Amino acid sequence: MKLEKIQIDNFRGIKHLELDFQDELERVQDVVPIVGPNTSGKTSILDAISLCLGPVTGIWTVRPDLVMSPASLVRRGSGQARVTCSVRFSDDEIAATKEAFEVAGHPDVDKIPSANRVTVRWEYPDPRDEHKRGLNQFEPASADLLFKGRKIAVRHFHTPSTSPRSLRRLGGMFMFGQTRTGLGQRVSHPLRARAARQNELSGLEEAEEHRGPAEYTQDARLILLSLAVRAQAPQGPKATEREDFERLCELFAMVCKPHRIKGLYNTETGLDMEFEGPQGVYLFDGLSSGQLMVLALLLHFARNRIHSSIVMIDELELHLHPLWQTRLHQSLGTLGYNNQVLFTTHSTHLRDLIRGNFVHCTGELGDDSTAKDEA
Repeated sequence: MKLEKIQIDNFRGIKHLELDFQDELERVQDVVPIVGPNTSGKTSILDAISLCLGPVTGIWTVRPDLVMSPASLVRRGSGQARVTCSVRFSDDEIAATKEAFEVAGHPDVDKIPSANRVTVRWEYPDPRDEHKRGLNQFEPASADLLFKGRKIAVRHFHTPSTSPRSLRRLGGMFMFGQTRTGLGQRVSHPLRARAARQNELSGLEEAEEHRGPAEYTQDARLILLSLAVRAQAPQGPKATEREDFERLCELFAMVCKPHRIKGLYNTETGLDMEFEGPQGVYLFDGLSSGQLMVLALLLHFARNRIHSSIVMIDELELHLHPLWQTRLHQSLGTLGYNNQVLFTTHSTHLRDLIRGNFVHCTGELGDDSTAKDEA
């Protein structure tokens, strides 16, 4: 799914704003920059989209510091905020959603519309006072089912006809704030113990043979190790762990060049990940803040298998040198399959790189030095 247009009324500091994400041939833009200085309303645009479309997907990520209250979300002097989004679905996405519902035996499979264009209207507070997160209305009326395919598929990974590969045709809504938080998964006890107890894990073979009950963690190191270990295991035709890890390594090397992920390394206290750069080989603890930001973003795409989705990234340039900003911007279209990426920036370097091809400018940026990509 991809966002075609949005209209925002009385949301935070925005009185009225209409944005069109299509070109002159009505093709939806896959990479959508929103440029402007601090406090100019860039993040409010992403929040409006997230609050309008996020809840209807059932798989919702929102920045952790967003406060859900009328005082925070409704423009002062107004009684209600409204956001209207026009969303486009391809025929293949509609077919994939119907397949997911059929596999699940969902009673509403026959109600899924074959509408390529859907309108979602969100009002906050709910005028009916029934929904704490606001009221969503759809056109056509049953179009909310088109947003549920990914959630239905995730719930039925255990069935023979459903697999992680199915998610390439089923999208969601993903919002990455300035902290890039929200990363988390369950990992096996041996890997979990690597950080918690510094146990005597003997290596990759033991980690694969003795997975044990899984525990939830938000430790990026452990999640990266888990993905790398699973990538080493034999892969079935529907598995994606190996290609997910290989793509992560490729993108990390592309953005952070000349640094790269070397691979798993068995230390005295357990598994760790080796990296390599101009100064030699180093472990996860040696990563810079810029590398950690890039890695966190790439891990989200790899572990959540983000494809055919609307992805929003607040301040793309965080902790990155202009050279790395350029590379990350150039990589946005390859982070997943068929995604639409909307990002905000107040980087004058990115502004000059985009050269006016941004969808919306919320204010003037001052001049700043830029760097040429010599890679």
